[in-house]
This record gives sequence, structure tokens and C-alpha cells, in this order.
Amino acid sequence: MAKLKPTRKRPRKRKRYSIHPGAAPGFIAENPNAERARVRLVGYDENGFEEVDDPEFKSVANFRSKWSNVWIDISSCDDTISIRKVAEIFHLHPLSVEDAVNRGQRPKCDRYKDHLYVVLRLPADDEQISVFLGAGFVVTIQEREGDCFDPVRERVRDGRGRIRGCGSDYLAYALIDSAIDSHFPLLEQIGDQLEDLEDEIIGGRGSDAPRKIQSIRGRLRNMGRTHYPHSDVVRTLLHPETPYVAEETRPFLRDCLDHAVRVADQIDNYRDESSDLMHLHMASISNKMNEVMKVLTIMAAIFIPLSFIAGVYGMNFEADVPWNMPELQWKWGYPAVLGGMLAIALTLLAIFKRRGWF
Repeated sequence: MAKLKPTRKRPRKRKRYSIHPGAAPGFIAENPNAERARVRLVGYDENGFEEVDDPEFKSVANFRSKWSNVWIDISSCDDTISIRKVAEIFHLHPLSVEDAVNRGQRPKCDRYKDHLYVVLRLPADDEQISVFLGAGFVVTIQEREGDCFDPVRERVRDGRGRIRGCGSDYLAYALIDSAIDSHFPLLEQIGDQLEDLEDEIIGGRGSDAPRKIQSIRGRLRNMGRTHYPHSDVVRTLLHPETPYVAEETRPFLRDCLDHAVRVADQIDNYRDESSDLMHLHMASISNKMNEVMKVLTIMAAIFIPLSFIAGVYGMNFEADVPWNMPELQWKWGYPAVLGGMLAIALTLLAIFKRRGWF
């Protein structure tokens, strides 16, 4: 009996999430191999700002007494030591801390006694960002260093706009709006790819179109799954009973909601467009097959009577039998038959052309 060869497993594309079935609420699994995260501490008010790297959280108390608003940014959700320290300082609820450490959370906004907890998802690498909003402070915890918040940091440093003159809720709005707006460049890139695919398919160069379309549909499906709940997050922040959100910030949150809806609509539009391109590709292939079949049918229709004549004259009969073909002994019989076959072929071509078959 032949021995079966082991099949090679395809590499996994989905992320693995650190879920511990049966664990107590608020359980945080320690990662002994995790590196210490970068901890950026920013304090500001309408008169100035200060920014330091403070991995040991030694300056937090001084910043909270000196500045009206404090922003702590932790660059890794694997650094449980730093996360436990910041949770202790700002009295963060254990359930929200657990969600911040465990990747793969759905975008949401949870209300707790001392803070709000917001989960954001970035389109690049499907990254999760946790935002804690409380009285005079914002804490952000990311999966890794490198985010879309640099424009917000620059506005705080330069004092541009109204960010320094507003409270921590405005900073949270700016971060949420930045995360939602980070979808637009990626969607613009996908739109350009769809336009190029359409030109390739129409131009007859879309042999690789199904693979490209399926790849784009997968990206749009993942974007839709992670982005659609952002609208609910902003609506929760807009609710009049949501604490830590000033009435002056709600107009900006309504604009942020408009951006979230626009992103969702664009995702839906591009998913429909990708489906239309797949149908266009299949229709293009079908048209090519129809053209091939039409040519083959015309060729068959021309050669069927010619084959019949050649078959008849290909039968070997005795030439002196009276009921045999008289042309067998005729001097011009062979050229006459060939000429008749050519005349039949030309006549059929003329008929097909007049009917518009080719």
C-alpha cells in the first residue's frame, strides 16, 4: 500500500488572540518575554505643554497637579507591568484593563464609575487601540508603537486649533476622529486598484483579475467587520447621559460620526463595485467563449457540405458501371468538383456576413 505524503499546511492568516476560557473576570495573563513599552506622558493646558518619556510613571503625580489635561500613551499591550501601574494610578476598572490587554476586541464604548473605555480598530494590520477617558486624563494603550496620532501630538505641541483650550474629552474626540479618518487613505488606494482592474478587464488583460478582486474583497470584508461598530461608539459618546463628555465637544463628535458613516458607505460601495467587476470579468470570459464558438460554428458550417462532397467522391466505384459518377472519367471532373466546393464555401461566407454572424 502506497504511503501518503504529508500535506503542507498553509500559513495562518488570522490572528491568534489571548483568550483564557474559564478565567476570572479581569484576569490578565503575564507575558514574561514581553519588552517594556514606551510610555509617553503629555501634560498641557491653554498656557503651555510638556512631554516626557516616563516608563516608571514617576512624573504622573506632578503632571496631574501642574496641567489641566494629562495624556499617557503606552506603546504595547504586552507590557502588563506598565498597564497595571497606570490602572492603579487612574483607578481603571479591571474589566476594561483586561479588554485592553486582550487583542481582538470589537470597537465599543463602555461606561465605568471613574472613566469611559473606548476600543478603536485601525485598518493597518487590524490594530487595536484602547482609550480611557476620565476627568482630566486620557490613557491610550496600543498593540505596538507606530500609530495615526502624530497629527494630534503635533497639534498639542504647537498649540494649533482648540485642543489645548479644551478638556480631555476633546483630546479623546481628536484621537477617535484620527483613527476613523485613517481609513480614508486606504480606501482611496483600494478605489484606484478597482479602477485599474476595470481597465484591465475591459482591455482584455484581466487574466489575474479574480485573484486580485478576491484579495480586495477580503480587505474590505475585514475593514467592514472592524469599522462598522465605530458609529455605535460615537453615538454612545453623543448620548446626553454619557459622562466626561462636555456639551461643547458634541458638535465635533457629530462631525466624527459623519466621517464614520462615510467610511462605512465607501466600504459598502467598493464591495459592490468589486462584485460588479467579478461579474464583468465573467461576462468578458463568456463573450470570448461565444466568439470562439461562433468562429468554430462558422468553420463547421462551411466544411460540412465540403466534407460531404469529398466523402461522396472518395468512394471507390468501378468507372464502367452506368450508375456510377460520370465525372470520374471526365477530363475536367476533378477541377470542377474543387471549383464547386470553393463556390459553396464562398456562398456560405457571403450569407453569414450578410446576416452579421461575423
